[in-house]
Amino acid sequence: MDELAKSIQEKYIEDLTSKYPLHRFLTLFMVIFFMLNYEVGSVNIYAILSETSIKDIFDFQDGILARLTIIQLLLAMMIVYFLNVSYKKINNSSFIKLTSLYDFSNYTTKVIKKYKNIRRNDAYDFFIVKEIDKKIETKKMELRAKAITCELCMSLLICVLWSLNFSTTNLVAISSLTTAFVILQWRMYKFYIIQFFPLYVARNHLLNEEISFEKGYNEQ
Repeated sequence: MDELAKSIQEKYIEDLTSKYPLHRFLTLFMVIFFMLNYEVGSVNIYAILSETSIKDIFDFQDGILARLTIIQLLLAMMIVYFLNVSYKKINNSSFIKLTSLYDFSNYTTKVIKKYKNIRRNDAYDFFIVKEIDKKIETKKMELRAKAITCELCMSLLICVLWSLNFSTTNLVAISSLTTAFVILQWRMYKFYIIQFFPLYVARNHLLNEEISFEKGYNEQ
C-alpha cells in the first residue's frame, strides 16, 4: 500500500512539474515573499534580506508564508503568469532587434554551404541526423537553462521595482539585475548562433526541411 501511495505521489509530482516547470515555483515563491514584505511596509531590499532568517522562510506555522491568504496566492499566480508572458515577449523582441543589426541570411548561406557535401545516401543521412538530433537536444537543454536564468533574473528585477522604493540599496540592486539580465540575454543569443544554429541547419538540410533563423530560435 505504501509503495502504491509513493508511486502515485511520484506520478503526481512528475505530471505537475511537466505542466508547471520547477522554476515557476521559484518565481512564485519570490513574488509571494516580496508581496508579503511590501504589505507590512518593508520596501528596502537590504533590510528585507537581512531581517529574514532561513527559519522564517521554511516555517509554515509561524514564518512568512503562514500569513499568506488564498487571495494573495491567486494574485501571486497571476503575477507569475504575467511575468512569464512578459519575458517571452521581451525575449522574442530582443532577438528580432539583435538579428536586425546583422544580415544573417549570408551567415545562414555559409552554414548551409559548410554542410552541403555531407549528404551521401538515405541510410547514411539517417544515421547522421540521429547523431545531430542527440547534440541538438543537449544544446536545447543548455539554451533552455539560459532562458530560465534570464526569466528568473527579470522576475527578481520586477519584484524589486515593485517596491517603488529607490533608496541607494534598491538602486544598486536594480542596476545590478538590469546589467545581469542584458548580459545573460546576450550570452544566450551568442550561444544560439555559435552552438545551436549550425546543428539545426545541418539537420534540416539533411531532411530537406525549411531553414529559418527565427524558427530555430523558437525551438528552444
